Amino acid sequence: MGIQFGIQKASKKIISENPILKEGAKNLKANVTNIGAVTEIKNGNNTLTLVVAKNPNTQKVRVYSFDSANQIGEGAQGRVVMAKNVDSTDVVAIKIQQPHGMNFEDDLHRERQNLFIAKKLLGLAQDNTKNQYTLMEYCEGENLLEELYEMDRNKDKESIGRFKYKKQMNLIKRFSLILSGMNEIIDLHENAKLAHRDIKSDNLVCSKNFNYYTLKLIDLGTAIDPHSKDEREQQDLGQFVGTFGYIAPEIHQREKYCYQSDFWSLGIVFAEILTDENFQAKLKMFNQDNQRSNRLVHPTFNDIINMMPDVLIVDLKGQTLNQNILDTAANINRLAKEGDVASIHELRKLAQYIIIQMTEESPEKRPTLSQFKKIEFIFREALINVKMSIFKSIIAEKYQRNLDGYEENNNPLPIIVTPVPPPILNALALQQQQPPIQQQDDLNEPTATTTTSTRLRSNAF
Repeated sequence: MGIQFGIQKASKKIISENPILKEGAKNLKANVTNIGAVTEIKNGNNTLTLVVAKNPNTQKVRVYSFDSANQIGEGAQGRVVMAKNVDSTDVVAIKIQQPHGMNFEDDLHRERQNLFIAKKLLGLAQDNTKNQYTLMEYCEGENLLEELYEMDRNKDKESIGRFKYKKQMNLIKRFSLILSGMNEIIDLHENAKLAHRDIKSDNLVCSKNFNYYTLKLIDLGTAIDPHSKDEREQQDLGQFVGTFGYIAPEIHQREKYCYQSDFWSLGIVFAEILTDENFQAKLKMFNQDNQRSNRLVHPTFNDIINMMPDVLIVDLKGQTLNQNILDTAANINRLAKEGDVASIHELRKLAQYIIIQMTEESPEKRPTLSQFKKIEFIFREALINVKMSIFKSIIAEKYQRNLDGYEENNNPLPIIVTPVPPPILNALALQQQQPPIQQQDDLNEPTATTTTSTRLRSNAF
């Protein structure tokens, strides 16, 4: 599956303003090639590794240093360390891999090519023992899995007890993460032309910029261009890839991977963000049942629905998904204009409809990229309006409080309202908000025929 980096915050204690480092960097730069170079130097009691590499985009040579203590991830394919540019404060992630297996060279080439296409490859290097160093963008933050669950690290990764419970998270943060995830997949599909093929909560990094939360997709090791003319790439599209619980139905049926397969996996991640259920513990329980029965069966979508019923079972009111999305968006807009913070309930409902559309059983019924961009616009506008609705309600409440204080004490109080951002509300208090959206005539939804009141299916894989 690859390595996840950004899982934990690593120490940034790397000495850059050091004559030993500077001298080592100078010597390396003088002999750099397109392959790059690696060497170790003594720095007091520590041994630092210097990696010099040429950026394939800018062709500039850069030297990075790291201590083995700066490891930020490890997996079957190697480990990832955090390194610092010796001439600046720039930080990168370096994936270190030992050659292994017959397909190592091909897999390494594909991952590096994908990183280059996505403009995340910062350099390549190789040491004397043929270890491969891939320099890439460093995603600062916490792995989404860690963000969502309270973990017991003393328990095995596959045990139910490892995922103690789902953490409390306010609704605005959940909606912000979903919106950011939408933008990530749009960027990958539209600009890099890649399908990720292994989207899961463990392959997303959550970070906070002021009051704005973002998600970053990581690990492009299995990514592929579904429209590639390359014969081997076309063969690989039929491979069974992905992670237990996040694999689209058509992949179980050995159909070729497509962009809509990514939408399905991301829809499960969005449901995992929105639900209050412990999805991971339920997945582990399902897997343990497999082991007891000496079988390997993946959960059907009905199984997943039962794991997150608070998100995946909704009343469609006899309407199409397309109409439900537009009607809910319009309702959010109306509530927002009225200053009714109850619009946050409607925004949650809108998120559910979008998730249901992303996880339609047939890939033909899921959104195309152009349709998904329209959906992202609708959701973004709705979230903005809901935030404004909450903000207005806070301002109004402060004003009323000042007014009440003046009337009680007959003492003029300065009615000064400082426009601070809305506080982080818990899931209960955050049941209120609004957005603005002009109803669009058509999302060009290819499957506007689903009109069932609930969404239970019999789609065994």
